[in-house]
Amino acid sequence: FTTNNPLISIGATVQFSCDEDHVLQGSKTITCQRVAEVFAAWSDHRPACKVPCFSNFTAPMGTVLSPDYPEGYGNNLNCVWLIISESGTRIHLAFNDFDLEPPYDFLTIKDGDQSGAALLGRFSGAEVPSHLTSNSNVLQLEFQADHSMSGRGFNITYSTFGRNECPDPGIPLNARRFGDSFQLGSSISVVCEEGFIKTQGADTITCHLEEGKVMWSGLIPKCEVVTLDTYSCMDPGIPVNGARSNTDLSIGSTVSFQCDPGYRLSHEEPLVCEKNHFWSHPLPSCDEYDLEPCQNPGTPRFGWHTGSRFGIGDSVSFSCNRGYRLQGAKKIVCLGGGRRMWSAPLPRC
Repeated sequence: FTTNNPLISIGATVQFSCDEDHVLQGSKTITCQRVAEVFAAWSDHRPACKVPCFSNFTAPMGTVLSPDYPEGYGNNLNCVWLIISESGTRIHLAFNDFDLEPPYDFLTIKDGDQSGAALLGRFSGAEVPSHLTSNSNVLQLEFQADHSMSGRGFNITYSTFGRNECPDPGIPLNARRFGDSFQLGSSISVVCEEGFIKTQGADTITCHLEEGKVMWSGLIPKCEVVTLDTYSCMDPGIPVNGARSNTDLSIGSTVSFQCDPGYRLSHEEPLVCEKNHFWSHPLPSCDEYDLEPCQNPGTPRFGWHTGSRFGIGDSVSFSCNRGYRLQGAKKIVCLGGGRRMWSAPLPRC
């Protein structure tokens, strides 16, 4: 209910409704009534919109809140929510706030809605859980609270995405992100703003296939404020698509770098932290070159492949013996980037 007029006449009636995935608790309609000669009052209390303890979420993105979040969820609860996305998609959970009485109140998350669904995690206490990603198009969230004490509750946002793409990793604070494609084989890079350094993750992460799962190759970086002591240089950083061999940044120390396969250093000379707190020369870069091929993708059982070149941009096609049908990609391409990989896994016959 919304109105531009702060005053409502005696006898007027207002109706309330809730957003999708919420239920109304209280009267749907209330009336402005006369009380005595000079006063007016509503016929009932204003209702509230709350997340039901049992409900299905079917929108492509949304928020799951514990009952009465953030005032506290109460006692003796056994709530079950299902997040259901379109067939062929997956679901990503991001925990924004989490506070349950440990260990008696807890949230259980399962991958699927069947009785034997895989357990993704069981969480209690005040530590905010890491992001979770389903392998199916259904997630089951079960929240149990005992007869005493309670916490603030939880605030979880979810989003859905295709089976051959990774979830949006977000943009770190104090950083810029380059790349907005999350498809299998694509990469994104993160650069910290001036005055901040990377304290977690790689500068570049790639959406790749690992043990049959489409996932990011690593954590997205964190960028934190620079702190310098009297006897060290500022962190020089790590080249995109590279790694650093030493973490000692004290005066006189030496730092060297290596590049991922398919990349080479712009200059090999190590950096030296000098007495003026500056490095002896700028951070090198890892420049791409096309000599590193993809690995031989192999041949499906009861089938064969055509194509003997495995360099960047080269393709391999697959066929099956008579009486067999191909399941998977008929053609795959060797992709460029920090890790040589094929555009799809080996198909089956």
